[in-house]
Formats: sequence, C-alpha cells, structure tokens
Amino acid sequence: MKCSSPQNGSALLIVLIAIALFAALSYAVFKGGSNSTSTLSDQQVKLAAEEIIAYSNTLATAVQKLRLAGCKDTQLDFSNTVWLNSGNVISYPAGYNSNAPASGCSVFSSSDGKVTPVFFPRNYFINGAFFTIQGSSRIRKVSWPGIGDEASQELIYNLPNVTREICLKINTLLGIENPGGEPATYSAGSQSDFTGNYATSSTPMSFSSSDYNGKSASCINGGGVKYFYQKVLIAR
Repeated sequence: MKCSSPQNGSALLIVLIAIALFAALSYAVFKGGSNSTSTLSDQQVKLAAEEIIAYSNTLATAVQKLRLAGCKDTQLDFSNTVWLNSGNVISYPAGYNSNAPASGCSVFSSSDGKVTPVFFPRNYFINGAFFTIQGSSRIRKVSWPGIGDEASQELIYNLPNVTREICLKINTLLGIENPGGEPATYSAGSQSDFTGNYATSSTPMSFSSSDYNGKSASCINGGGVKYFYQKVLIAR
C-alpha cells in the first residue's frame, strides 16, 4: 500500500484554510454591501447635523432674497433633477409650480436663488425610505404652532429619514429639548407638498413637547423609526 506523504496532508490543510477564509471574507463583503448605512462617530454625527442645518439656512436665505426681488411666495420654484421621491421619481420637475414665472424665482437657478440642490450622504439616513429616497429633500406647506398665523401654512424645508443620532444632535445644536432623550413626536396637522399654493385654513401640527412650539427649525419623530428635520422657509 502506498502511504500519503505528510506534504500532501499539509497542502490539503492549507487549501481548506484558504477556502474558509475566502468564504468568511465573501460573507463580510456581502453583509456590508447589503446595508449601506455605516455607523458614524460622535464627531461625524455632529458634522452631519451642522451640514443639514447650514443647508436649510442657505435655502431660507435664498427664498428671502427672491422675495425681496419681487417673487411672491406662490411663485417660488424649487424644480430640480436631484431630489427624488420614494418612487425614485423627480419630486419637483420643471413646471410643477404653474404659478412660477419662466425666470427670476427659481431657487436652484444659477442666476436666481443660486442654491445647489443637495443629495446628502447615504449614511446620514435610516434604512427604508418614506416620502423620499434617503438623502433627498422635499418642500412642504405646514401650519407650525407658534409661527406666523395659526390658520396659515408655512413654507417648510423637510428632510426625512435622518438617523436618530443625527436628529438628536440637530436639536441639541439648536438648543431644543429632547424630552426623555428622544425627539418630540407630533400629531400631523394639515400638510402637503408645496405646488405653488396654500390652504385657506389649516390645522397646525401638535408636538409632544411645547419646547418645539415657535421654533423655526427642529428634528421630530414622525412615529416609529421615522425622524425628520424641518425648517421654516416662510412664516405666513
């Protein structure tokens, strides 16, 4: 009988080890690819919150400049090809606001508002989109308690799907309470996407913490794991 040499046994062991390592590596890559949300450090969370707040302030400034230039609040044009809704369709295509003039009132035009439509990094957001694709934004009309006329709708910048950590940090940076260590929840008042008009009367939102009333920006819990940032662009 011919005996197997020790060298053959060692070679087989090396092959088996290599196969096991390859399988483990493949699993790790696959698992990482299946969830594109990565854990952010405390510093990265702070930077993300600052970036979101700063961008909404830029939008608010552009809106005010356009109004000072003669644009009515019903004429503002937020059309762009970057922001996508949850169906992966452009949220505000050209012509969505029939009240907007051909030029002069476009927030994202290089000659009018001069703002760039931003698509934020994927790891700022939770898995599973609602309202928009993660990283995208929307413009809403909402009656906000303590802001403007209670019966009127405000023009709101809305960023859905942000992570809980970023939501909490946004409120901290804005000096807003996170009751019990969580963003306030809300009862939805009359609200919908902005298309160039407003409701003649509107039921305001109601927050679980009165600290949110009268604040022009905050991050709130829309129920379950649904955190979103809102910024008043026009108080009416």
